[in-house]
Amino acid sequence: MDSYYGTLDQAVPLIDDPSNRTEPSMVEGALWRGTFDNLNLYSMYSTKQAGRYKKSWTNTGLNGIVDGDLKIIDKQPIYNFAAVWDNQKSNAKLGLQTQNQHSDQIWIESGHTWSTPGGNFMKADARAFYAKTKGDSRSLSESYNGKDSTYVVSGQMFWIKDKLTLMGAAGRAGNKLNALLDIDTDLGYVFDLSIDRNGHDMYSWQLASFYQLTPDLNAGFAVTVTDGYEDHTKQVEQKGLGGTLILMHEIKSGQLKGMQTSFMYSKAKEDRKGSKRGDKLKYRDLKFTVHYPMNLF
Repeated sequence: MDSYYGTLDQAVPLIDDPSNRTEPSMVEGALWRGTFDNLNLYSMYSTKQAGRYKKSWTNTGLNGIVDGDLKIIDKQPIYNFAAVWDNQKSNAKLGLQTQNQHSDQIWIESGHTWSTPGGNFMKADARAFYAKTKGDSRSLSESYNGKDSTYVVSGQMFWIKDKLTLMGAAGRAGNKLNALLDIDTDLGYVFDLSIDRNGHDMYSWQLASFYQLTPDLNAGFAVTVTDGYEDHTKQVEQKGLGGTLILMHEIKSGQLKGMQTSFMYSKAKEDRKGSKRGDKLKYRDLKFTVHYPMNLF
């Protein structure tokens, strides 16, 4: 399910998986949605996943190494429930997910927008995620680093005045679990094309500013700082610093009305003294996106 590609018209915790990639996130199963004024309820049962970094349809279940390759060694469906309440100024979200022999996960999120004297606006958002492994996955996790759970907490705030927007965000990721468990902890508001924000016991911060150059064109610049560890051993500190230039354009009229394009250029560095990847890593990333919504039916 991928709200970026229009599958959902709102972000739904633990059901929506926005990819921002050339191939959308997809699941095979059944989805139910009920709408009650400002409240939307969701329930989903899924057995396969595709898109993003998955090259083909893959069964959901417990991953394992078989003859040197990563494979599904225990097929298990995923059950989701979510609630989204939104009255335009405030919102609250709850997402629950359970999978036998894998994990129980919960996601809580809220946000509020208000005006200030002088006609300015402010917006605040907060998010918390917790995952606890169980069954075979718990045994795998504990054998890796002695931990059976992880968490993410994050918040962001916007200040908007006329054409200028200022943003600050921060996040904290807990234990770095075994990658075979495929539990996503890259869930904070801090964003960067190059450096991780979800290392072991990692803090991340971001400051950004955006300016509306024309009614169609918005430009911004963001600085990201990270501080944590490469893995659970805490032998390698992972400290990053990055900057990202952002240009966003949207056609407001004509036959291509609604077409959105974005350009991002990121340059970053990380200090990882003692890491197998190198003591100092340097990154440069470039991303160009064109997004044009179409109604086929």
